[in-house]
Amino acid sequence: MPKRPCAITFTPDQKTILCGDKFGDVYALPLYPPRTDNDLILQPRSVGKGDKTEKSQISTFVPGANARTVHTLRNQKALQHQLDSATKKSPSKVLDSKHQLLLGHVSLLTDIACVAIPAEEKTEDPDRTYIITADRDEHIRVSRGMPQAHIIEGFCLGHTQFVSKICVLPWNPRFLISGGGDSYLLVWDWLAGRILCKVNLQDIVTEYLDLHYASPELLSCDSMDREAAVASHQKIAVCELQSTQTRTATGELRGYVIVAVEGIPAIFLFNVGEDGLMQHDATIFTGGNVIALTVSTSQDQIAYALDTVHLCFSQSQLSDINSRNTTPKIGMLNFSAAATAWEHGSDEVSRSVHSAIRALPSDTDQAQESGNLLYGLENLRKRGQDE
Repeated sequence: MPKRPCAITFTPDQKTILCGDKFGDVYALPLYPPRTDNDLILQPRSVGKGDKTEKSQISTFVPGANARTVHTLRNQKALQHQLDSATKKSPSKVLDSKHQLLLGHVSLLTDIACVAIPAEEKTEDPDRTYIITADRDEHIRVSRGMPQAHIIEGFCLGHTQFVSKICVLPWNPRFLISGGGDSYLLVWDWLAGRILCKVNLQDIVTEYLDLHYASPELLSCDSMDREAAVASHQKIAVCELQSTQTRTATGELRGYVIVAVEGIPAIFLFNVGEDGLMQHDATIFTGGNVIALTVSTSQDQIAYALDTVHLCFSQSQLSDINSRNTTPKIGMLNFSAAATAWEHGSDEVSRSVHSAIRALPSDTDQAQESGNLLYGLENLRKRGQDE
């Protein structure tokens, strides 16, 4: 990629990858690039005695500039760097995929989604696709799909802080859920740019924090001091936002929005009605700060990864060295159709994954560096800006 990728998704036909980078640009890459003679850059291999196979062809790079057209010292160094890079040997094959620039933001891009809206039944028009992107400047932009991604259909404006995650509901693609550095989640009719529902996530997090410290049975993980936990979560940031739809014992389809907040040892579940109204359904304790989660293809399981290096509710205070290597790093939630609720699954998967992961760093400096890698959303928050 030209710059460091930060968000990735597929087009609805599952044939093209859409990748956004930290400079705000979105590129399209084919999932299965056409294989031609020029697609692979091969390094020459030595030909032994009696080996009649010819050397592999090398694709050479020739810069457009040369020593006669470059005069400044800076440009001469840049030209020499290009020539050196072209002749540098690489031990592996490099797939020369085509990067097609689709659109760009003037701010740091944080998340991307691609959705197809079905055409009306009485028309023969194909489904229209849209690319929805979010950035650090509180914007959610709606653009047309390929090949008209340069056309902006509209914006969803309602956040006052960065938007870190967006999620289009598969069972109702006109609904978009968004969250970030604000104290709330928003439900959108994104085609109209209209807010349907606003959920105060800060109150739910605060309520859970009070319950955690008031209930001894929940204090099964090492937690930071209560006052410090309350102070450190006056501002929250959504780190995961996904959705799933399951079937109850009576055959009813029920949709859930799954939310994780940076530095919080819990998963928050919400129900979304047909009118777009979203209500808090349950909060499930996870035993460690959630750093990532995903939904199974069967839609009835949620797998989540935990930070075992830091204390619960903390992004900087380190946990005990022994607990880092004994606490499960992966957890599972299963949907119980009979109880119509999400419950903790078997520890078998957690133990198998836990045993496969090497020991976490015991050195204090290494552990502190891991915190910078796991928790970075607060760096998106603009300093000195009034809430």
